[in-house]
Amino acid sequence: GGDRAEGIADEAMRHAITKLSHLHCAATDLSAKRIVQMGERKEHVHVTGSPAIDGLHTIKPMNDSDAHKLGDPHVVMLLHPSGQDKLIEHNAAVLASCYATALGPILMLAPNSDPDREIIIKQWSFMERVNDATSRSHLPRAQFLALLKRLASRDRGALLGNSSAGLLECAAIGLPVIDLGPRQAGRERAENVLWMSDQTLFSPAFHRSVTKIQRHVARVHRSAVVNHPFGDGRAGKRIAALLARIDPLATSIRRKRNSY
Repeated sequence: GGDRAEGIADEAMRHAITKLSHLHCAATDLSAKRIVQMGERKEHVHVTGSPAIDGLHTIKPMNDSDAHKLGDPHVVMLLHPSGQDKLIEHNAAVLASCYATALGPILMLAPNSDPDREIIIKQWSFMERVNDATSRSHLPRAQFLALLKRLASRDRGALLGNSSAGLLECAAIGLPVIDLGPRQAGRERAENVLWMSDQTLFSPAFHRSVTKIQRHVARVHRSAVVNHPFGDGRAGKRIAALLARIDPLATSIRRKRNSY
C-alpha cells in the first residue's frame, strides 16, 4: 500500500485496496506516510520493505553457458504496454530498440498481456531479424534474476524498458536501468534508474539521449553500492512476525475507523 503508480490502472486499485484493509505493510517510509495521509491509523501502518527484494542474496549470477544460450546479452529489454495510444506504444518500442542497440547485444522479453502488446511484439520480431538480438517469451524468476546479476557484475549491462523490476530488484542488485515512458510514473526511483519521459519518445535529440544513457550506465557500474529505499531483503520475515503478534479479532483491528 501507499506506492504511487500513475502510469497504469494500479493507481486506482492499489489505493482502493488500501482503504479496504485493516493492517498495512508499506515498502518505504514515503509509502507509509501516504497511507497515513489517506486516513489510516498510524499504529496500523508498518514499514516492512518490499518483498520483491527478499531472497536476492541467494541467487548467483548466471554462468557463461546459460548466458550463451540467451545470446550472451548486455541488455535485457522488457517493455510493457503503458495504456497510451497505439502511436505512442509503437514509438516507445522503436525507441527502446534503438537505445538497446547502442548498448550491445539484446535479450528481448515478451510484454505482459495488457492491450496493445502485439505492437511491441511486432517490433521485437523485426529487431530479431535485423539486429544482434534474441527474444524469449518468458524467463523463470530465478533465471531472470541470475541474468540481471550477471549484467550487474559487468561494466556495460543494463535493463531497458518499463518494468517494476527495474525500480525494485535492479536497485537492490545494483544494475543500471533506463526507465522508458509513463508506465512507472510516480514511483520512487533509486539512483540506478534513468527516466526517459514521454517527451523523449518524440525528441529529435536522439544522439544526445544515447550519450546520456551510456554515461548513466557507466556511472552506475562505477558505484560500489546503489542506495535505495526498499528495505534490506527481510520484508517477508517482518510481515510474518507482524501477523503472528496481531490479534485479528481485536476490536481495534476488526472495527476499522479512519483517523480523520
